[in-house]
Amino acid sequence: MHSIVYKIGNMKNCLVILLSGLLLASCNSENNPAEKTTMDTVYHCNLTTEQMQRACPVDAVGDSVVICKQGTMNVIGSGKGAMTWTDYIASKYSGGEGQVMECKTGKPLFHDLYVSPLLTYKDKKLLVDKRMAFEIYDPVNRKWLDQIELPVWRCIISARRGSLNLSADSLIFKPPFQDRSAFASADSTYKTEMNRTDHYLYMRTANRLLACALCGDTLSERRLLTLENDFSGYFVNNPDSKKYLNEKLAVYTAYKNYLTHGGKRSYFDLSVFPYFYNQMKKMSKNLPPPRTTLKPVQE
Repeated sequence: MHSIVYKIGNMKNCLVILLSGLLLASCNSENNPAEKTTMDTVYHCNLTTEQMQRACPVDAVGDSVVICKQGTMNVIGSGKGAMTWTDYIASKYSGGEGQVMECKTGKPLFHDLYVSPLLTYKDKKLLVDKRMAFEIYDPVNRKWLDQIELPVWRCIISARRGSLNLSADSLIFKPPFQDRSAFASADSTYKTEMNRTDHYLYMRTANRLLACALCGDTLSERRLLTLENDFSGYFVNNPDSKKYLNEKLAVYTAYKNYLTHGGKRSYFDLSVFPYFYNQMKKMSKNLPPPRTTLKPVQE
């Protein structure tokens, strides 16, 4: 995997670009007042029509989580026709769901996300996979690529007697593979920052140290854990960066704890992204069809 070269455009959007060409949304509620009245009456949503289209409002009906989002979704080539949003989110397709909000209050359920979560509807529950951006080193061109948004934490929204319940976050993260050339590059990045007088790239340094520490590089690991002290003046004066660093360290700590308690180290399958899949296909003709989705769906 580490010998694959990625041609940089905007790496984190490569999957989205593929899927966006396949999706056509059909939101008819604006032209159908009766539909909105029915939705509001049944689910008591305290949102405007526009909010119900842009966001992903959810409610509890008995022991079932209900998706209150209006309109339908057509996916060209799926053979499924017009899907309700519940069917769509339950399928392998993803994108366009919007911010998860509580239907009755109109308030968002999550505030700590840097990127939109991946949503999957299963067994009357909503799986919310929170994503974070990670960097990947290209050993052939010897450069760090744009960040890829990968699932890290999962929260499960369930319903019980008409009330929504949110589980604690559980770790679902698998790091992208980094080799020794990445370790050397992270070492160089760190030393360069230590010698600067115009410090401004500390989070870039933190991202690269994290990428290597997650793959077992002990030097990157030590530096990641002392980074805040090494550049204490910067983080004291930049609380947003400190918060971002703490979120990165939380991922590292959770993954390290997973390994300590007998978890097996495994790496994220980058073939989910079209470019990586095509590169691997050149090396092996026996690959299964591309998955082209990050959603945890078995179909």
